[in-house]
Formats: sequence, structure tokens, C-alpha cells
Amino acid sequence: MKERVSILIPVYKAEQYISKCIRSVLGQTYENIEVVIVDDASPDNSMTIVNNAIESNELTQTNTGNGLNVTIIHNDRNMGIAATRNILLDNATGDYILFVDSDDYIEPDAVESLVGVAEKTGCDIVKCGYFEVKDNNVRTVSQKPWKDKTDLLKQHIKAWNSIEAMWQLMIKRSMIEKHQIRFAEGINASEDHLMMIKLYFYANSIADGKKPVYYYRIDNAQSVTHVNPKAFHDSMYKGMDNAINFLKENGAYETYREELLTRTFLTKQTFLLNKENRDIDLFVNTHPECNSYYRRFCYNRKQRILFRLAESGHGWLLKLITSIL
Repeated sequence: MKERVSILIPVYKAEQYISKCIRSVLGQTYENIEVVIVDDASPDNSMTIVNNAIESNELTQTNTGNGLNVTIIHNDRNMGIAATRNILLDNATGDYILFVDSDDYIEPDAVESLVGVAEKTGCDIVKCGYFEVKDNNVRTVSQKPWKDKTDLLKQHIKAWNSIEAMWQLMIKRSMIEKHQIRFAEGINASEDHLMMIKLYFYANSIADGKKPVYYYRIDNAQSVTHVNPKAFHDSMYKGMDNAINFLKENGAYETYREELLTRTFLTKQTFLLNKENRDIDLFVNTHPECNSYYRRFCYNRKQRILFRLAESGHGWLLKLITSIL
């Protein structure tokens, strides 16, 4: 029998899009799939729509021999995306795992295509191509090639204006379990970025799936990137701090130092420049080794003065100046 693939779907406030997501997953051409869905106490009609889609699907109602089965788990309270994804991992039994966000959808041959690459290369991770969807317009996203695993990890760490998400990866579950890789609970924005650093670090090999098979929706107003900016940036910073500590603990910090500090600076700049997120002590005193990195980017005169004061350690003066700006 073909190797089993676990498709993992976290659900929260996705009623507008979830039907298309579930139907695309249940309609896969590959013949050995389990679908695990975790309802993170969604307050809308998402799960009613999920159940209706499953009940109307012939493959989940008849014994077709394709091995398709669906497991649904309900969180008794909202636990956040990181904890929910850990529950999904804990309940997956497949040889490979593939995350699909509840507002996105996949090509009918997505799993078949990714498994084909994995079987051909023997890799631990296949990184797929994808489309962006906005207002029913679809655009193919070109991805930068990489030379080797180190090059890919460097690209991933410093990626700021490009998408790096768990749904781009089909991963051997044995690698995840061997290294006990899990999402950092409490980090519910940019949690993918941290998790993927760990996955890339531990993977023996990573293959480029090339063919776009995933449809990523960028017009969902309920997405975490569209709500609560302060919590979002706080979580992003915690993720980078966690990434630095992880690579230090594994003796790889110096290899990725420049990429880590560049991304950390870009992540924490909001704590100096944004009035709503301002935290002068955090910006000045945490990872001060990257406070000079403003010189690498284009800022206006007022911003550069603030950065220069931070670089010099004049937190008290910064607090005074920003209080009257």
C-alpha cells in the first residue's frame, strides 16, 4: 500500500472559505490519506459547514478502498494556532504530514505530486510551489531556488517580504517525532517561521516540489496578520528570540548570525517606531548587537535619530523624546 499522508487542518473562524478547503482535501487523487481536523472552539458556523461537506462526500460515506478517513477533534476552549497545530501533530498517524489552512485549498493532485517527489528523492521535506488568491484572482508565485539546506535556511530566516509557511511543506512524520519538534505554544503569529527553522535544521535533505499545488488566500480579514497588531508583533519577536536560542543551543548560531540579527532588527523596529507597539526598553536592551542594523536600510531623518540614540544606549532620552512626538 502507498505511504499514508496525514492532512492536518486547524479550524477557527473560517466559515466563508472552509467548504472549498475541505472539498479540495477530500477530493484528492492520492489513495491513502487521513484527514485530521481540530476545531479551536470556533464561534461561527465553520464546523457545521465542515460536517456537511464530509457527509456529502462519497469517499467518506462508502468503502472505496482508498483509505480515506476523517478525524475531528474539538478543543473545549480557544487555545491558539500553535497549541492547535500540536494537537494535530499528536493525532497524526501518516508517514508524511501536510498542513492546510482552513481558508486555503489545494489542487486535486497535490498529495500525489508531493509524494511522487518524496519517493523519487528520498527527502525528509518537499517544499511545494503555490498560488496567491485575492478577490478570486489567482497568481502563481515564483520561488527563489536554493543551493543546499544551509542556503535555504538562511533564505528562510531573513525572509521578510515573502511568504514562508508550514503549508508549503510535506514532511516525514518520523523526523518530527525523532527530534520531538513541536510548535512553541503561546507564539501565535509567525509560529510557522520558528517551526520551519527547526524542521530545516534537522532535515537530512529537502526537495523542491516546484509544481504549484497550494492556493493561499491573502484576502481573509480574519487572518492573524489582520488582527491585533500589538499581539502579532509581540509574538513575532518572541519567535525570533526563540529561534536565536534554538540555534545557539545546537551550535549553529554563528552560521546564521547575520540572517538572525537582520530579521530580529526588522522584527523589533516596531517597538521603537510604532506608537501603539512602543517598548523602548525592549528595543534598546534585547539583542542590542543588532541595534546598529538600521544603517543597512532606508529610514527618514527622524527615524535615524531615534535609532542612533538606541544604538548609543540612551534609553532615557529616547523615552523623553518619544513621549512628546
